[in-house]
Amino acid sequence: MVSAGLLKPLGNPPPGSMKFFFTADIEQKKNDLKWMTKATELIRLKVKDKNERAARNRALKNSVSATNGNATNGNNSYDRHS
Repeated sequence: MVSAGLLKPLGNPPPGSMKFFFTADIEQKKNDLKWMTKATELIRLKVKDKNERAARNRALKNSVSATNGNATNGNNSYDRHS
């Protein structure tokens, strides 16, 4: 929400650090229908994108395993015959 400009953190925190927000500002925004609509849509799109990337990564991983002949029976241990 920060990168989309919907929330502004207190101070000037560096990228990747924990951010803090003014509680009164959030309380005010939660009663604003337009702001809540934008925030909800932003979160929905972010979750959708994350799920699609995860699905692509799973499909890619499965296709690479199948083409390399690395399919396993769910057990990664070697057969031990002595």
